[in-house]
Amino acid sequence: MISLKLRQEGRLVNYKRVERLYCEQQLQVRRRTRKRCR
Repeated sequence: MISLKLRQEGRLVNYKRVERLYCEQQLQVRRRTRKRCR
C-alpha cells in the first residue's frame, strides 16, 4: 500500500488521506483489507 511505502520513507501520511487524493485524481487505489477471525 502506498501509505506504508511513504511511511517507510519517513513521511507521516494517513491512509484515508491517500485514498481521498487518489479518488480526487480518479486513480485506482488498492483498498485496505482486514483479516477476519473465525
